[in-house]
Amino acid sequence: MDSYLVFNYSTDPKQLQEAVNFFIKHLEQGHFKSIIGKTYNGIESIIDAYKYLEKSDLFGKIVIKL
Repeated sequence: MDSYLVFNYSTDPKQLQEAVNFFIKHLEQGHFKSIIGKTYNGIESIIDAYKYLEKSDLFGKIVIKL
């Protein structure tokens, strides 16, 4: 969840601070982890990675190893 989404649900400063505290706590404890969806090797694969990014069925992060 992107942090900006919190603002779509609440404008109450107390609720926003509680949400920020929740995210900070769980980030520090390692509960949120990035999921790698696809890995590409080399700068020459950037075009393929971008084409994959344009698809609507993405899952996880795209990684390009340089």
